[in-house]
Amino acid sequence: DIELPVSTEDIIRFALDKRLHFTSGTGRSYSNLGYAILGLVVEEVSGISYEDYCKTEIFEPLGIYDFELARNLYEERDPFEVRYYEPYNAIPKESIYGTGEMVPAPYGGNDIEALGGAGAWITTAPDLLRFVMSVDGLDFCEDILPEPSIEFMTDRSNGFAPVGWKATTKNGYWWRTGSFAGTSTMIKRMPDGTLWAVLLNSSTWKSSLFTTDINRLMSRIIWNTDTWSDLDLFSYLLPVHVEPLSVTAY
Repeated sequence: DIELPVSTEDIIRFALDKRLHFTSGTGRSYSNLGYAILGLVVEEVSGISYEDYCKTEIFEPLGIYDFELARNLYEERDPFEVRYYEPYNAIPKESIYGTGEMVPAPYGGNDIEALGGAGAWITTAPDLLRFVMSVDGLDFCEDILPEPSIEFMTDRSNGFAPVGWKATTKNGYWWRTGSFAGTSTMIKRMPDGTLWAVLLNSSTWKSSLFTTDINRLMSRIIWNTDTWSDLDLFSYLLPVHVEPLSVTAY
């Protein structure tokens, strides 16, 4: 018997027992499984949790402090984490904890924690942009990946999808979208050096197609903006992460 909620390791064991849909290298398919496996590889090699490794080895050296892995339940949310909203007529789901209770998908209906290395990070839009700037291949700040790695991740000449990004174009547009019950997100890198990110704490029945509306809106805003501030707004940003307080009663 498998204990609920199902662990990342249980999901991987289940998936590895199945046949591939095609011979490796002959096709493509969107898959979170590989990233979940990579997360466990990071833990095995580093000797620390995947979350701690990303924070200490990637985010903090970039001046990023507001990345946290999400939790499944509302009462376990990060101190500054938003509340997530589904459409008003969303159907509750059976709790992943096996209680039989019907609950909202963002709070016990979906197992966010089981994603592991496949996602489930919560962050702020400014810190997400800080991270994207470190892998965008542009000259505004130093990239943490070597140029050949970035070229490999964004190359479409082999007919396969890019790595990490949802899509890339020959003229330099790269973007990534994401959606879950209660979230809709998109980041985009443009060849003129413009980067933008939209993070929403709600979702629609359009699901991933809603990002088309986000892209259309942001494109209209950018096209209609004649001048931009020359201030480095990152210099005004302070990390909001709060450590738990130790309270002593007298």
